[in-house]
Amino acid sequence: MMKMNNIDANEFVNSIINTFDFKGAKDRSDITYSTDAIELYAIALKAEVSKVDIEKYLFSDNTYNSNDEKTIRGDKQESIISSCISEILYRQKKFGDNYPLTINNIGGFYVKAKKDFSDAQILYIQLLLCSSLTCCKPLLQDLTTEFEKISASALKGFLPQKAIVVQFGKNSEIKGDVKVKIREVASRMNADVNEKYIQDLRGSNEAGVDIVAWIPFDDLNSNQLVFYCQCGCGNDFTKKCGEPSRYNQFLSLNGIKGQIIVFFPYSLIADSGKIYFLGQLVNDSLLFERKRILEFCDIAECNQFDTFQKVKSLVS
Repeated sequence: MMKMNNIDANEFVNSIINTFDFKGAKDRSDITYSTDAIELYAIALKAEVSKVDIEKYLFSDNTYNSNDEKTIRGDKQESIISSCISEILYRQKKFGDNYPLTINNIGGFYVKAKKDFSDAQILYIQLLLCSSLTCCKPLLQDLTTEFEKISASALKGFLPQKAIVVQFGKNSEIKGDVKVKIREVASRMNADVNEKYIQDLRGSNEAGVDIVAWIPFDDLNSNQLVFYCQCGCGNDFTKKCGEPSRYNQFLSLNGIKGQIIVFFPYSLIADSGKIYFLGQLVNDSLLFERKRILEFCDIAECNQFDTFQKVKSLVS
């Protein structure tokens, strides 16, 4: 079996089944995280997963000091499992043909990976892995780097054709340290640099922005729609939300501020319309989560990306 970045298909399956991390920043009561875990579990097993299987998977490490404790924790576990099942049913409806699982809800609840995945379903699985980096550590760097490319593709699909999209993070097309990058992108959008705010920046790190985009006017005035974008994976993704706002100090756009956009691979829009973690997002930021990314992404373009092909090989 072919090795890919120090992980083969068997190791991939074992990492999901045996080492999914519920002890980090998120826990089993986080429904988005636990639902992602169940989906990956079903994809890895390639077999039908029942409600009982879900309970064993999520709560296999349980020990109880008394019958009362078992009853109390059992009620909470049942609530978590029911919420996860509701979320899976909602995702099936929300993502439609792009959802990589089939559901049998007659005479019990059963979920199973589809036999053959479409490219859109592979991209869903890749975003699922970007949301669950602890279970696929050998691919961590590849997943996070390529998520920026996926986000740039989605942004291009969302903005009008004349928009200019520049990757500014790990896949930066502008070489040099961060101050060189900021001055270069400012020159391209005809913006002024506030030098006093960037003088203390060091290194090649992008200072909180992974993608910069703007919609130019023919008059080339910097008073235009500009977008400062951050791409976040992993358990601490909400901590990155405030970073792009610094660019409204770095660059002067002749009377207008840039719009902050955050790209997260999680499924964050609930059936009720509520946005999970909304209180942790920066005010006035535009959110692209799993559904919106899939909606606007160029699937054919993503199919050319290296990690997309690795994920396809691992789950096929």
